[in-house]
Parts: sequence; C-alpha cells; structure tokens
Amino acid sequence: MFSMSRNFGAACPNPVKSAFFSDTTVGLGIARMHEALMEEATIQVRVFRERTAAAEWLGVPLEILQPDAR
Repeated sequence: MFSMSRNFGAACPNPVKSAFFSDTTVGLGIARMHEALMEEATIQVRVFRERTAAAEWLGVPLEILQPDAR
C-alpha cells in the first residue's frame, strides 16, 4: 500500500493533502505513525488535534470536516 502511494507521484505531479484529526492519544499516535510512513510519498499527510487547524491546512471550510448529525 505504501509503495503504491509513493509511486502515485508519477501519475499525479501535484501533491495530494490528507489530514487526520483525533482528540484521543491513541488516535493521534496511530495517525502519526501513518504520517511518518508517508514522508517520502507524494501524498502530504498531517495530523491535527483540532479540526480548525486541519481545515486551514487543507484550505477547506470547517463545516465540511464536521461529523454528520444523524
């Protein structure tokens, strides 16, 4: 899976951003491991404790990162 992500750069010259948000220590730890594994990939991965920071980094409105109230 990770080698596929690293090779993705040939097909997509512009970097793709992926943000992970977690408010738990375990969730942050798992997301940071993924972030470290993706360091050499075209996909830019960042981990955030706050949705507002993730939205800002992604360049999207905060509303689209809110969970559905179903």
